[in-house]
Amino acid sequence: MDHGSAADQLSYSQRAARVVTVLSDMAAVVCLSSSVTHPSSALQATRKAPTSFSAIARMEQPGRDEFYTAHYKEVDGLFDSETLIPVYVDTLPSGAKILPLHSHFKYKSSGCAKGRTCLGGNHLVYGIDYNRTFSPTVNHTTFRGFCAAAAAGDCEIHGGDIPQAYTQSDHDIDGEPYPARYARMPEGYAYTNETGRKMCVKVANLYGDPVMGRRFNKSLDKWLVDTPHDGWSATRSEWDHCLYTIRVGDVTLHMVLYVDDVLVSVPRTKAGRRAAQSFERDFHDRYGIEFDSDFSEFLSIGITQNEKGITLDALRYLEDVAAQFFPGGVHHVYETPTLDGLAKAVDTPLDPDDALASAPHTRYHQIVGTILYLAVTTRPDLAWAAAMLSRRMATPTSWLLLQAERALMYAHSTRRLGITYKRGVADPRLSTTWAPPDVEGGSDSDWSVIRSMSGWGFAFVGGIVAWGAKKQPSIALSTMEAEIMAGSAAACEAVFLRGLFTDLGFPPSGPTTLLMDNTAAIDLAHDPTDHSKAKHIERRHLHIRELRARKIVDVRYVKSEKNAADIFTKHIPRSRFQTLRAMYMSG
Repeated sequence: MDHGSAADQLSYSQRAARVVTVLSDMAAVVCLSSSVTHPSSALQATRKAPTSFSAIARMEQPGRDEFYTAHYKEVDGLFDSETLIPVYVDTLPSGAKILPLHSHFKYKSSGCAKGRTCLGGNHLVYGIDYNRTFSPTVNHTTFRGFCAAAAAGDCEIHGGDIPQAYTQSDHDIDGEPYPARYARMPEGYAYTNETGRKMCVKVANLYGDPVMGRRFNKSLDKWLVDTPHDGWSATRSEWDHCLYTIRVGDVTLHMVLYVDDVLVSVPRTKAGRRAAQSFERDFHDRYGIEFDSDFSEFLSIGITQNEKGITLDALRYLEDVAAQFFPGGVHHVYETPTLDGLAKAVDTPLDPDDALASAPHTRYHQIVGTILYLAVTTRPDLAWAAAMLSRRMATPTSWLLLQAERALMYAHSTRRLGITYKRGVADPRLSTTWAPPDVEGGSDSDWSVIRSMSGWGFAFVGGIVAWGAKKQPSIALSTMEAEIMAGSAAACEAVFLRGLFTDLGFPPSGPTTLLMDNTAAIDLAHDPTDHSKAKHIERRHLHIRELRARKIVDVRYVKSEKNAADIFTKHIPRSRFQTLRAMYMSG
């Protein structure tokens, strides 16, 4: 077998000679990459990432060198930061577990090779090796509200990700030190010294440990909120614990956090950019993050910033998933995501003769999971389709699989659709026509003989920020009951949005408008009318009446044909569907 060119051998030999300094009486940990067999590079290079460290050796150039470099850069960084500390196996405490380390590889969206070394945390036992693991991440509604507020305040958004974030967690958090963990030597590194004495590594703050998300979030929150800073301070929102308000002198910035991905909204003024430089410089000094004002993606959501506003879309994500699920290309163009018979098919009991085999069943799960992600991020027009298709995850049929494929093809056909938030002014005092924007929304319901569907949507500065399509918890005995249940669910969402936008610098100027198209439900939201029809309705479904009395929501009538929330409750014919969709989306 061809083991590669002399230049290849030299580069790997040089890498093999690299050592990591360990305890004074311990031999060096030597990289073993020179012993790996390297195949010929005659075959055409592929962009498929290796599935394991050993698979790198079977790659062609330049991918082989790229992933070896990524792997050793990752692991050397872990040794340098003392996240991994070599120790002798015979010195470990009695009964200590030696966990595996796993290497994962992928191509980043930029095209660069990335390697990640993770602890085999699946071998740890809950209640013995660890306890609490919850760690908050920014809610998608908060993220959209953050973008909408940035546009309304004429801000630009800077983005960045914290390198090797978990490894930068504090060792001691709330008086709890990181528990002792031991693991095998990383792949590609010697596991014995020159005399044959076995070595492993002591692990501190490494990906794969079930507690690390929680520990990193607490470390970052403590640094932001509790640590004194020179020239700025941070406050955590009570409405979303991953939303922060940063005050730098007279300038206010806002920040959202999703694990190690960070976004900061910066006023497009000289003072705003100076304030951002001060905050971002301190953030970089502590965590090594590099902020970029030209970034274009967050959680696979495309972000476009221009003079008109800020637009969110799923263009690149849809192109990627279309290539995955339809490798031969998408050859159908649909103008609506569903057919009229979907609701009936979902509620029809499964015919054993129509049950899907294992492979199509898995395909159904994957496609519906993709539609669900789109429906909760940037595609409210898929919300009803996602809600219906996800009811049959355990018992899909061949026809439902076709409907799932249709919905995904529709999304791909309309992949340039997005949510645009119109840009406002940086300083309202300089404008004579500017008025503070408010959140406005509406709710609707279908009336089903089983359980009805509640739907709601709320918009801010021209784009939708919150929506929902949810099966009601009980059977409604009348259209009024179905509508009041949907209205109360929407009113609860309004409470959250009012608090959220207050923290984002746009407090409501009055009650939040909530549009409904059922006069009986509107009357019930104001007064205890229709006792004979409403006496059985649970009190929680009448919460809208209390919120209206407290002037938190203002319930108003809208004609059914103009109620945009109708798009979340049922199949709608093409012409009206596109009209309602245009009220929330653009493109």
